[in-house]
Amino acid sequence: MGLHESGRSADLLRLGTGSSGGSPRLGDAELTPPPRKLYVVTHRDLPIGYQAAQAGHAAVEFQHQHPELADLWHQDNYLIFLSAPEYTVMMDYMWRAYHADLPLVAFREPDMGNVVTAFASLPDPGPVQAQVFGGLALLGNKPRKRRRRVRGIEWSA
Repeated sequence: MGLHESGRSADLLRLGTGSSGGSPRLGDAELTPPPRKLYVVTHRDLPIGYQAAQAGHAAVEFQHQHPELADLWHQDNYLIFLSAPEYTVMMDYMWRAYHADLPLVAFREPDMGNVVTAFASLPDPGPVQAQVFGGLALLGNKPRKRRRRVRGIEWSA
């Protein structure tokens, strides 16, 4: 299915026809609102297969617990799977989302003692996405080391 067929628009601008009904003019452009993204976070203490399964559980549970938000999200259909380096870091990110008052669902795995293995959240589009979820790697990827340089000395952070 192509991009157009899925209902998403690749254009950031929609051109209007102008008040005269003629051809589109750049001055008549409307900004398309930024897309909603469902963020799903797990941790790398789990093997990659478990991470994927637990992330999937969290996404489905979010849809069950927040059907009205899931309907809004489905219009844009962006799904971001992220992975924290370890369990405690994932929980820190979950608390960030909670304290930012974001809609949030934690998934507890019964086969692992009902411990939280993943969570899903759907923030409003905007800077809060980066504030809450910035710094996490995509699921299956390790974060890149940043190179730092001060007074000619370089090191990895």
